[in-house]
Amino acid sequence: MSTAHANCTHPKTKSARAACRKAAKGGATVAPVVTPLATEIQTPVAPSHTIQAVTDVTVREIAMSAQIDSFQLEATREKVEKINARAAKKGLAGTLTMTSEPVECEEVDELTKIKRTWTEYKVEIKGNAPAYNGWEFVAKLDWDANAGLIVRNIPGVDSVVNRETVKEGWCDHCKTTRQRLVTYVVRNQETGETLQVGSSCLKDFTGQYTTIAFPELSSADDDEEGGFFGFRGAEREYDPATVLAVAWACVKLEGFKPASNFGNTTKGDVLTALYPSKSKNDREFAATIAPLADEASKKAAELLAWILSDDFNGPGDYVVNMKAVAAGKFVSRRNIGILASAPQAWAKSLERTLVREREASVYKNSQWFGTAPDKAKGIKASRHDLTVTVKAIRYIDGDYGTTTLYTMITDEGNVAKWFSSGTDKLGENVNARFVIRGSVKKHDEWEGMKATVLTRCTVIDELEPVEGE
Repeated sequence: MSTAHANCTHPKTKSARAACRKAAKGGATVAPVVTPLATEIQTPVAPSHTIQAVTDVTVREIAMSAQIDSFQLEATREKVEKINARAAKKGLAGTLTMTSEPVECEEVDELTKIKRTWTEYKVEIKGNAPAYNGWEFVAKLDWDANAGLIVRNIPGVDSVVNRETVKEGWCDHCKTTRQRLVTYVVRNQETGETLQVGSSCLKDFTGQYTTIAFPELSSADDDEEGGFFGFRGAEREYDPATVLAVAWACVKLEGFKPASNFGNTTKGDVLTALYPSKSKNDREFAATIAPLADEASKKAAELLAWILSDDFNGPGDYVVNMKAVAAGKFVSRRNIGILASAPQAWAKSLERTLVREREASVYKNSQWFGTAPDKAKGIKASRHDLTVTVKAIRYIDGDYGTTTLYTMITDEGNVAKWFSSGTDKLGENVNARFVIRGSVKKHDEWEGMKATVLTRCTVIDELEPVEGE
């Protein structure tokens, strides 16, 4: 406390301290006496959970409830804490308490047609909201850049605003001028005195945190529920199966696009599908997933089981993080990118399985077959009818759209690959069996495994899977 303020005889209020400092700078030896506002509380009142009236203060019981998302839950909890702290600082009686209970929600998305599951919270706020006694809210003052001052009186109240005395951005309660485009007028019901106040100070006069007459007062601090229940658009947290279904559909439609990709990424596609904006492009993209909805849900169940199984393993944090996110009840928005990579990780795992099976002598005899074309030598590609079993499927993003890479095993034990563009001619199921006809494009070798790459393939027949595969 300053020396000047130590000599004061008036209450030790914020406005008084400011006056003391100003006087001290001007060389005054005796600090001026500042008359406190009629509404200032000189003696703090202990908080209470019962409805009571004390000097200059009315404690009003409130009770409100809502079902909100996780973001709004945190915002509401912070709001309650802020209100209780404000009341304690000002010495106002009354406190607020908040309880919450999780509620699982489910719906079929109108755009993607994928069943979504997320959590919301049933929240109740109860307690006693403090306010200065005998004051009522009567008007809103709106300083418009074009029209100047616009006065909006509460319905049923005659005009009480003196346009000559109100000042833009000024608050009679805290005695400050700020960048306020809107201020409010409150009136003492007994004396008729009016005060111009800002949005924060308004709460001290209106029976804090209860509904205000004008819904248009909504803002970060003042909404129809007095600032409770959040003030930003909901950000749902979906369950892992929902995220995996959308991720699988996005990878199938667009191919896998890693975070290092220039431009769009698979993570971005998944976020667009889960949280589409009102833009036409976002909503049209989300709608392209609809034909894959049933298939995507089935694949999501397989992906989830694989992630949580011992088959998905490896060193480093990637595997640990993926398992942790997949094992959770819901997925935070910031972790969606981890699950977005799951379809690609699964496809790579299936290909690595082929290598392990080869090393285990299952496909040790895999050899190249047929004749690869060589224009320089005038050699044409040979064409073959093959009975194959699909062992791995991967979606690859390219300049001309998405290509599906099928890795297959022929009945002779040779590995064949086919980069299929357009529709998925061999479907989506690993271990599916077909009779196909294709031309040899080239002979390839991957991690010691010889593979023949095919092109211009057609499906001759679809066979039943071999029992036990």
